[in-house]
Amino acid sequence: MIDYFKRFGITTGGAAAAAAAKAAVIALIKGVMSNSVTIPTPVGLRLEVAVDRVFTEGGYVCADVRKIAGDNPDKLDNAVIRACVHPIGEGTIRIVGGRGVGKVVRPSLSIPMGESAISPPTTKLMIENAVREVVSSGVEVIIEVPNGEELARFTMNEDVGIIGGISILGTTGIEWPVSDESFIQHIKVQLMALRRDSDGVVIASGNRLLTSPRHLRPTRGQGRRFSRRLG
Repeated sequence: MIDYFKRFGITTGGAAAAAAAKAAVIALIKGVMSNSVTIPTPVGLRLEVAVDRVFTEGGYVCADVRKIAGDNPDKLDNAVIRACVHPIGEGTIRIVGGRGVGKVVRPSLSIPMGESAISPPTTKLMIENAVREVVSSGVEVIIEVPNGEELARFTMNEDVGIIGGISILGTTGIEWPVSDESFIQHIKVQLMALRRDSDGVVIASGNRLLTSPRHLRPTRGQGRRFSRRLG
């Protein structure tokens, strides 16, 4: 029987980090400890996201939100995404990565080497817009993942040059549902079709990579590593 009712999820950066940042800023500016917050998305929808807890730590106000994978085979399901905020003298909103967020150690598509693996669309379109609904400037937002270094072992981050934690990604904030079986079967069918006229495959893990230049191709060794990760 076909299951027509699949659960949607929220992305690590597009929604979870944005919601945590907004909840932390609300506590900092208004002194209100939110159980949930509503955040804007680039696709025009507003998402209400549950907040696990709001607390203070070392002069920062922090909020935890859990990443929800919905009906997706995602190792990051239920991972805590934390945002800690404090006021700064600059007339801007500064967003940086903290513990558990990976660092880029090889040339990347859009993130300079040495910086935290937070995609620019996530920073501008989601986290910053959510914070601006509370305050227009003068805060620093530090995104953390308490067990991010451990979770990163289940991702392809090391293969693509990101170490020390997971990536904070998401262009829409919404994670669409799939099933394990249909996902794997879809990959098998696509690979069989590609094998006829190509010996290399680029696997797009999100919307940004899907629209990246077509000349980006893995070496044979990289392709084998990715295949093993996919099973």
